[in-house]
Amino acid sequence: TTTTATTTTTTTVACSPVRHPRAMVGGGRSLVATAAVAEEVAAASPPAGGERGTLVKSRDELGRNVAAAALAGLVQPTIFNPLECLRVRWQVSQAAALGGGGLSSFAAAVVRSEGLWEGLWRPGLPLNMGAVTLSQGLRLGLYPTCRDFALSLPSRGSSSADGAPKKSPIAMLAAGLVAGSIAYFVSAPFWLAKTRAQAYAQLRSEASAAAGVASTAGAGAGSGNPLALWRGCSPLVVRGALLTGGQMLGYDGTKTFAASELGLPDGPGLHVLAAVLAGLCATTFSAPADVLVTRFQCRDQNGNAYRSVLDCATSLLRQSGPAVFFRGWSANFLRLAPTFAVGSVLYEQSRLAMGLSYMT
Repeated sequence: TTTTATTTTTTTVACSPVRHPRAMVGGGRSLVATAAVAEEVAAASPPAGGERGTLVKSRDELGRNVAAAALAGLVQPTIFNPLECLRVRWQVSQAAALGGGGLSSFAAAVVRSEGLWEGLWRPGLPLNMGAVTLSQGLRLGLYPTCRDFALSLPSRGSSSADGAPKKSPIAMLAAGLVAGSIAYFVSAPFWLAKTRAQAYAQLRSEASAAAGVASTAGAGAGSGNPLALWRGCSPLVVRGALLTGGQMLGYDGTKTFAASELGLPDGPGLHVLAAVLAGLCATTFSAPADVLVTRFQCRDQNGNAYRSVLDCATSLLRQSGPAVFFRGWSANFLRLAPTFAVGSVLYEQSRLAMGLSYMT
């Protein structure tokens, strides 16, 4: 019995795992090597908050961002429609074409003869509200997603400390051009009707031969051709693309520079400053297309039989010289700068109300 117990104990001890000191050292080296490889893989992998995370975030916020921009767009025309109406009336007026006084004297004459409400505030107001609500909701709503998509493409440049791609002026401008093109193509019928209504107010006051906006729109609808609602669409889309590209380059670029280089906090004060600079860029970028849109869309009302947009441009250049393409620049800037300032504050605050942060 004693012998059996001893044998069993010996067998148990012999079966127990015993590590050799050299094996333990080798295993430690393996663990160190494995950890080093894991660190290399983690360093090579993009962080969760990198370019893909930024793009996914902007996609998730797309619906609320469009709604915030549209809400701001609904309010803006109720305040600034007089400036928009003044711009259109100035661009189609015979007095401006003949050099009869400046913009301020022209505005004073309109208010004196027709009153502020009838002369500048009322014409095209509902149509302007619809046009701005739709176009701004799309162009500002789509912009962050378009920009982040452009930044996620290969060969996009350097990244910031958190792995997110650094915003570049080229990406801002390109995203603004794309978003603006889409927005103004979709909203073209509203802009056409709004421009004709405001131009008709001026042509009527000058006793020009003009068909009213209602009869003109009715003729297009009665012809059975819905594409007539997109008449003059090409310069409008180009104008919208250039306007949005200039606006977002000025607005997003100013906010980015102020935060990264100057350390300024993001808030309403910065939004107003960035919006004024955005208005300067947008006005300058879109001025030639803006004049073409007004003249081409109102060609039936002012008696000019332009065959195409190119014919309209060459005719204006031949009759009035290159300066004609910047006619109404001051009126447009005086309209866009305060409109963008108020609209940007409303837009950013609407984002906060919908559970988003300020646009970054």
